[in-house]
Amino acid sequence: QGFSVMSHYTWSRSFNYTNTYYNIDAKQAYGPNDNTRSHVFLLSGVYELPFGKGRRFLSSSGKAVDAVLGGWQMNTVWQLQSGLPFTPTYRDCNADRDTGWCRPDLVGDWHVSDPNRNGWFAVTSTALTANGQTDGPWRRPAKGTFGNVGRNRLVGPGLSQWDMSFFKNFSITERFKAQFRAESFNFANHMNLANPNTCVDCPGSAGKITGLYRLSTPRQWQFGLRVEY
Repeated sequence: QGFSVMSHYTWSRSFNYTNTYYNIDAKQAYGPNDNTRSHVFLLSGVYELPFGKGRRFLSSSGKAVDAVLGGWQMNTVWQLQSGLPFTPTYRDCNADRDTGWCRPDLVGDWHVSDPNRNGWFAVTSTALTANGQTDGPWRRPAKGTFGNVGRNRLVGPGLSQWDMSFFKNFSITERFKAQFRAESFNFANHMNLANPNTCVDCPGSAGKITGLYRLSTPRQWQFGLRVEY
């Protein structure tokens, strides 16, 4: 009936090592890959509208009607992906960094009820200035010790991308055919956000998102004409 759809879902786990501290203690450098997305869903479809010559409706219409209503095709691709991982940090960690890391201790739940309004994850109410100081779900570790948060154990915003295109086919003669194309990328103009500021105790910026994902673009349109002979 001129309609086709395809969909697939991928669940994946990808781990690797970073070169930081690897030669001293490799397990501290191990964690989820910086670019891994655990969940990826894709839905695509093609629909040839049932109007015009050779179609279900208006198949016997004249050339003028067919030129306007016939030969249309809609195409769509929608992808939905989970967020990218990141590692939390804390302010003024250089005084503790004889171990090579800048990771706080996680002692509570870092999730928040409304990430888009209050920051992506739970942060402290004040800077952690003393070793062992606890505020919210975070604690500043003792000097010379590792924070208990592993590499890339928090996850940032997901990604949603919906692309649409509209094709109009023209039969000029039996030999010559033409196709007009209008293609839209990020049709819904959805904002795909970057990962947040990883600092858990930086006043005014902790946990805040201030930019878009590096491959994100606002809605874009492009138009084309294809001739077949």
